[in-house]
Amino acid sequence: MTNSCFVVMPIGTQTYNGVTVSENELRKRYDYIIKQAIQAADSTLEVIRADEELNPGSMSNDIFMKLMHSKYVIADITYPN
Repeated sequence: MTNSCFVVMPIGTQTYNGVTVSENELRKRYDYIIKQAIQAADSTLEVIRADEELNPGSMSNDIFMKLMHSKYVIADITYPN
């Protein structure tokens, strides 16, 4: 198990119930809310979002491995992606 927190969340533009949230807005939510809150809680954790480190060809396997080996996992289920 690694000393990391894996963040699962939408990474592209999302439309839900007639409201569209851009990829850029989701990135800001991650960078300035989620990631900062995690690091404030435990500055020793490596915070990783799926699109930051994973290989395009093996994304499903990489996500599964991160889910299995991260100390913590946070899932933003705000949008049905």
